[in-house]
Amino acid sequence: MFNATNINQGNVDIWFDELDKYSDDSHEASAICYLIEIMHLDEAIKRRDEVILHRGSLADYAFELVEDLYQLDQLPDLIRNHIDYTSIARDLELNSEVTEIHHNLWVVNCLEL
Repeated sequence: MFNATNINQGNVDIWFDELDKYSDDSHEASAICYLIEIMHLDEAIKRRDEVILHRGSLADYAFELVEDLYQLDQLPDLIRNHIDYTSIARDLELNSEVTEIHHNLWVVNCLEL
């Protein structure tokens, strides 16, 4: 995280005051590393809790998303058993609605940031 946040002599105080408390694999560290690609470090630190992460495959996320939006148990088996979560996942990624920041670590609210 030290390297990703471009810490230098001019801003090393940010490391000791704000960033040193997060382990490199924490939610906060991953969120900050993602956000500094699109905003200044100070703003990324403030907005780190706005980032929603999914750990796992994107197809699993697509399943969870569809399950949250629709009552799958009320769909006929013919439809429920033929939902292509891999295709839904691919569309989410192609539409920039999600982005992978590490292997199987996805930001799933890209369009909100």
